[in-house]
Amino acid sequence: TDKDYNECIDKYSDGVFAFLVKNMKDEQSAKDVLQDSFVSLWNNRLKVEKEKAKSFLFTSAHNFMINVFKYNTIRQRPLEREELFEEKNFENKNLIDYLTGFLSDNMKQCLLLRDLEGFSYKEIAQILGLTEENVKVNIFRARVKLRECLSKAEKH
Repeated sequence: TDKDYNECIDKYSDGVFAFLVKNMKDEQSAKDVLQDSFVSLWNNRLKVEKEKAKSFLFTSAHNFMINVFKYNTIRQRPLEREELFEEKNFENKNLIDYLTGFLSDNMKQCLLLRDLEGFSYKEIAQILGLTEENVKVNIFRARVKLRECLSKAEKH
């Protein structure tokens, strides 16, 4: 119903938008993909159960985002190491952006969906089209890589 759809917008738009901005590094592109995701939910409203709307939105957002990446080769680079340690840039957000820049797209997306959005391994697998085991491996490897990067950064 219209009411259910509007509830989905209220409940999920911020989370999906945050996921997109983290991955795309461009708010305008993220807004476009977010809008496409909600249009897709509306177009499929008769097929998508209300309880599965959140998963549907993240899956749609992920798929639209991949399409944008395929056709848009210009992506914002992560901060250079020297820029990261300038006093004005040494904030948690910049550190996270910098460190996640070393991760593969799958590792980054799995980690963000798990740790920032609170999805289960099963939900992440459905959203990204992976097996649960692949999701667990990607998250494990991402955490190991982030620990290594942090350890190296602390030594310098």
